[in-house]
Amino acid sequence: KMLPPELIYGSLLVGLVAAIAVIGADGKQLLGIRNLFTGQDNLARFQRLYLPGFLLAMLADWLQGPFVYALYQGYGIDREHNGYLFVAGFGASAVVGTVVGSLADKFGRRKFAILYCVIYFGHCVTKHWGFFGVLLIGRILGGISTSLLFSVFDSWLVSESQREGFSGEQLGNTFSLAYFGSSVAAIAAGQLGEIAANVAPLTQIGGGMYYGGYVSPFDLSNVVLVLCMIYISTRWSENYGQSDGQSTGGNLGKALGAIMQDKKIFLCGLICSSFESSMFIFVFNWTPCLMEEGQPTPPFGHI
Repeated sequence: KMLPPELIYGSLLVGLVAAIAVIGADGKQLLGIRNLFTGQDNLARFQRLYLPGFLLAMLADWLQGPFVYALYQGYGIDREHNGYLFVAGFGASAVVGTVVGSLADKFGRRKFAILYCVIYFGHCVTKHWGFFGVLLIGRILGGISTSLLFSVFDSWLVSESQREGFSGEQLGNTFSLAYFGSSVAAIAAGQLGEIAANVAPLTQIGGGMYYGGYVSPFDLSNVVLVLCMIYISTRWSENYGQSDGQSTGGNLGKALGAIMQDKKIFLCGLICSSFESSMFIFVFNWTPCLMEEGQPTPPFGHI
């Protein structure tokens, strides 16, 4: 049977209290948060410039995450074909991830941050159709945008920090605030997404097109993406990577050589890929594990 609501919301409350306790015990983190809102130094101003764009991008991603599998199932797609869709997204991310960094260095990281918004917007739009082929295209677009999200924004931050003359410790503080903010955005996104999903039931318009239900969080995500694109376009400056004149293939060869020559780089990659693999397995399985025939639909966003 589905977990009782008391247990679900009780677990949320316990998690929130634990998170607040951890933050309260970390004096350095509290100081960084306080300086972010009240500081007038260059670092605080820079953080107030970067974080809204980054957090809007993360919020758009978090908004639709809990509802992907459930939406596909609502369209009548079985577990096997649901898996095909997920693999297509992960595969697209793996392929594009090998080249997106060098392309962003060459053509501009701000442009590619905006490109993330555009591609992810297309990914969310495809969720209005219940056709497997359209959803497959959407998953591929989602995989591409995921590669952009987790590479372009970080590289823009590092480059701008170096240009501003911030130390490694100051850059680390900015990263800490960014990913703490991302966690807060994830919590908020779950609640907002659940509210959006319950505004109207999943309804067919015609021609295989739907609105409402689990499509609504994707529409809300698109609103956030538009705001993110406007913010980045008007507030961020462009920056580029250093070019050594080599092609993308040459750069990939250098990267592979560095991995094979330095054991630490190899082990770091192995650890990251192992963690990501376990996370992706969880992402695919957690929704069907909570769903049981004849039982009420779980509140995926709250969970």
